[in-house]
Amino acid sequence: MKQNNTHLLSKNGFTLAELLISISIITVLASFGLSISSQALRQTRDARRIADMQAIRAALELYYRDNGRAYYPGPVSEGIPVSGERIGATPPSNIDRALSDYIKPLPADPFNDGIFYFYSYDPHHCDSDPGSCGCPGGTKAAVFGFNHAETDHFRLRKDTCSGNNQNLDNADYNEAIYPRGN
Repeated sequence: MKQNNTHLLSKNGFTLAELLISISIITVLASFGLSISSQALRQTRDARRIADMQAIRAALELYYRDNGRAYYPGPVSEGIPVSGERIGATPPSNIDRALSDYIKPLPADPFNDGIFYFYSYDPHHCDSDPGSCGCPGGTKAAVFGFNHAETDHFRLRKDTCSGNNQNLDNADYNEAIYPRGN
């Protein structure tokens, strides 16, 4: 008696076409997942930058309160040039030393690519164009900010529109705080 061996010839694997289709589907899904996670990482870094700005603001307010001055760290009090300084630079800048008692560690850009936060005390903020920035002319301002926001997910604050300070007027985010009574 002869046995029928047709069941031995049945398919036990995938054809080349099936493998290529499966690989292409997996590739599309993986690239979609990577783009979503990449966007989420950029938004997370921007959220961190904004949180760092809030921490810098709090440290500046503590400095102002503790020193009983009518101004924030600047040329007279801390030797910070009117043109401003980078926060978290190496070696530490004058603004780093002024804030070191109020914020530890000093915040640094989360991308860590050589981009810094920056600060300036502008004793003539808006002198040249009073009212253009929403502040009265002659108002002294402590201004801090960052450049290189990675998303447009957040509505970024832009208080400064003129000045000679670390190019803060062109920063992606900048905030100005004013001594009370000025």
